[in-house]
Amino acid sequence: MAYACVEVAHLDTRIAVRDSKTPTRATLAFPADTFTAFIDALKEQGGENR
Repeated sequence: MAYACVEVAHLDTRIAVRDSKTPTRATLAFPADTFTAFIDALKEQGGENR
């Protein structure tokens, strides 16, 4: 998918995610362990190239 870029920032206890095309809009924040589990699940399903 073209133009599907996000920015990820590691904060003290959370991971923040925002749309890189509209950085002034709202961010989503997740507990670090929850975000890590999400990324691990994507990798298991071959999602790192999507």
